[in-house]
Amino acid sequence: MNARETARTDERLVLETFGRVLGRETHNLVKRPDLLWQQLYNRLQWADGPGRDGDLSHLLAPEFEQHCKPGRGVWLHSRFPLHESAALLRTLSGHGGGVSSAAYSPDGARIVSGSADTTVKIWDAATGAELATLGGHERPVNAVACSPDGAWIASGSADHTVKIWSAADGAEHATLARHADAVTTLAYAPDGTRLAAGSDASTLQIWDLATVGPAWSALACNSGTVKAVAYSPDGTRVASGTDDDSVKIWGAGGAELGRLTGHQGPVNALAYSPDGTRLISGSNDGTIKIWDAAEGSELATLAALAGHRSAVLALAFSPDGTRIVAGSTDGTITIWDAGKGTVIATLAGHTGFVRSVAYAPDGRHLVSGSADKTLKIWDATAAAEGAPVEAGHHGAVNALAYTPDGACFVSGSSDQTLRTWDATSGAQLATLTGHRSVVTAVACSPDASRIASGSWDNDVRIWDAASGAPLATLSGHEYFVWAVTYAPDGKHLVSGSQDKTLKIWDAHNGAELVTLSGHTDRVNAVAYSPDGKHVASGSWDSTVKLWDAGTRFHRFRGGHAQATLSGHTDRVNTVAYSPDGRRIASGSWDRTVRIWEVVSGMELATLRGHTDVVNVVCFSPDGTRVASVSDDGTVRIWEGLGTRCRAILPCPGRMKSCAWDPQGDRICCGDEGGNVQVLELSGSTGDADTALPGFVLEMIAARAGLTSGGPFSPVGGG
Repeated sequence: MNARETARTDERLVLETFGRVLGRETHNLVKRPDLLWQQLYNRLQWADGPGRDGDLSHLLAPEFEQHCKPGRGVWLHSRFPLHESAALLRTLSGHGGGVSSAAYSPDGARIVSGSADTTVKIWDAATGAELATLGGHERPVNAVACSPDGAWIASGSADHTVKIWSAADGAEHATLARHADAVTTLAYAPDGTRLAAGSDASTLQIWDLATVGPAWSALACNSGTVKAVAYSPDGTRVASGTDDDSVKIWGAGGAELGRLTGHQGPVNALAYSPDGTRLISGSNDGTIKIWDAAEGSELATLAALAGHRSAVLALAFSPDGTRIVAGSTDGTITIWDAGKGTVIATLAGHTGFVRSVAYAPDGRHLVSGSADKTLKIWDATAAAEGAPVEAGHHGAVNALAYTPDGACFVSGSSDQTLRTWDATSGAQLATLTGHRSVVTAVACSPDASRIASGSWDNDVRIWDAASGAPLATLSGHEYFVWAVTYAPDGKHLVSGSQDKTLKIWDAHNGAELVTLSGHTDRVNAVAYSPDGKHVASGSWDSTVKLWDAGTRFHRFRGGHAQATLSGHTDRVNTVAYSPDGRRIASGSWDRTVRIWEVVSGMELATLRGHTDVVNVVCFSPDGTRVASVSDDGTVRIWEGLGTRCRAILPCPGRMKSCAWDPQGDRICCGDEGGNVQVLELSGSTGDADTALPGFVLEMIAARAGLTSGGPFSPVGGG
């Protein structure tokens, strides 16, 4: 290969990488084009691989230097790569609730989705553009299906109805008579003349679509919800999965032909192979079973140990029948070899339950729908060639805390574990196990020797920070522990609980010193003042309370709030003291961050911008900035008491936790999907830069023959 060919190959590879990254960020950039540099750099910086010494690294270095100069705008630089599979092509966002169902149109040109936001949406499968929103249901849409001829869309809802829509213009064509309970699953017959609908009423109804009259037949499906339904490719059989852990097979005329047993939990998903010889079922027991469709015998069980760790919620066969794709409550998508029963790839990217999966008719792409409110489109070919992606946590990261020197941080998760991490490299150092339920809170002692944690098991636990060994269990709360923190001198701990109380503990011997009562709902957050004399608490009673935490509390067994800060209009999730102790920040379900003056209790500022629940706020070590994270999937940085957000980072999922590095230059954040990100605040002042990176403009111009010179300019003539 000559120099010219080499240059053009390098140029093509870089442009392809840029295009791939741009596709993954389109859903964010459509809403926030001002974040172009930040969003692209945070992905492109990892594109050359672990060594990061390829063409992109060389091109990005001078661009990065320019964007960190004063006046180029404050932006958040991600220090760790996203936990995301390379096969991800794009993310479709627009639903206001979890996506419960997704389907391709028969020609593969459209994707249809149903959501808890009560709508059905139609998307362009090639570009990801939202084409239409179909409104009419009064409650969440649980299921969608496209008719085999592509003319109609069916949707089933918790409002007990099935609606039929025109795929061409989105007009509502018919509403089928109300079911006795929520409609949970739908499937068209292969010839499109009938529609099967399962419901919470333990029945499977089959509708004759030629008349759209009363249900053609209503089949009793044992007890519990009908969670899945599938037609055989020849239309002679219907399979249904229910809460009684079994699969029932029905004839086209409604006769029960057989019952398949073997699962140890509700059957959530069913699919027939394209040739009709096999039926697959997925269950809460974490397994996928493959059945002989004619005989009803079990051919294989795809075990959770080789794939999913949690319930299997969605299944589909590839169009050629060689692959099985499954979605799970662990937030991953697993692709299996249908013949060998082995895992080919695990796709990571969603941060909530994966409730729906479907192959495109040509088998080249996959679509998945998740409780994280998004759909994702995947390259099915690349996915089949990729290796599984392992996460750290396998549940939401609910709590984070740095060690006092900032060298490490600790995370607590819904997977019932704590993990310690190297703050520079991102390497996992240790896993701490012992809690019997979700871990909701973590804190590091001021001398870095101990870690405290709170959990839904009602306990506070103390761990040795160096070895990870459990040291003590503090029992006394009657319900979930939601918050825990150390006093500045390390002598005491305070915890907040679902039982509406705070408790102060002796951090050395674990003795309970006092119970503070006064909130009328769960205590979700606690914070010590920097001088250790006071404690602030945030509660779902919508208030912040200030308590005396000085030596006087030793002399009595009860405590009373010194002040109540009222202003939030909904539940308070988080509180934090400023480093000088003069201010308190709080975040709430009312989507605001509020700043309070401690001495007077006066509200100094209301910071608006989040579009969903604010979960955590924290001050920078110098007190000049506040970081907030939200279920809207963003991290925001606020400066001083100003109401202007200085920086924002859209993230893949709902953000549940954050902590500021004691050195002040980095923020650690955790999300619903188990991801941990470390962000560095770069730049200084000025507005964000919306221009394309310079090297991209240069390559585009070079490709058009408008420039000469530079690393990707044509070499020679022609």
